[in-house]
Amino acid sequence: MEAHKYTLRFTDCRYSRYLSVSGLFDILEDITMQSAERQGYGYTAMDAFCLSWIVSDWNSRLYFRPAMGEAVSVFAHVQKIGAGVLKWQYRMEAADGRTVAVASATWGAANLKEGKAMRIPEAIKEKITADDTIYLAYAHPGGKVPTQAEEKAPFVFFTGEKDFNGHINNVSSIIRAIDVWGKDEASVTAFSAAYATEASEGKQAVPYVAHTDIGDTVYITGENGVISRFYIECEVK
Repeated sequence: MEAHKYTLRFTDCRYSRYLSVSGLFDILEDITMQSAERQGYGYTAMDAFCLSWIVSDWNSRLYFRPAMGEAVSVFAHVQKIGAGVLKWQYRMEAADGRTVAVASATWGAANLKEGKAMRIPEAIKEKITADDTIYLAYAHPGGKVPTQAEEKAPFVFFTGEKDFNGHINNVSSIIRAIDVWGKDEASVTAFSAAYATEASEGKQAVPYVAHTDIGDTVYITGENGVISRFYIECEVK
């Protein structure tokens, strides 16, 4: 179990004074990599095998949103070890002990030269300890873009939205999805993300939104079909 305390920054809250969806993911991504580095299977160790950790999906449920400047405690652990993925579980709580959010994510190993998913080396897996505690079960949003989905204005990912490994940053993708969705982010009660293929810098992405009674799915498409899918559950106003 990894535990760390964070003070919410302006960037964690984006345009409001309360924790944003992208800010939540940014914190969970940070504690994941801090934990991995400390235990000897982070980016440094993976680089020796020419591999990198990448997120293939992420799911979260939000109970309330603390404000900028407030302290939150985050708890994280590997729940399951697979041949090519790690299943992580997360819980965030406020200073008064209330649960802010619970989340789960699948982290996979990718070959940096080929850009393909790979098995996790045994030398890395030997460093990992799993805890079968589950805060949130996994659910993957959508599939192909529904025919009734609403097409939105196309956009282009910029150089500044890339990670050091050349991939479009996960936080940037989430911000793009929320912007495409176009509703009040404060109403979001659950959020799921699934990444299908790599988004390319400088090439046009076309987003779509499929509406349901309790939530919507944002599909971001590129030259090779769906790049990523974001299911957004929200309070019905």
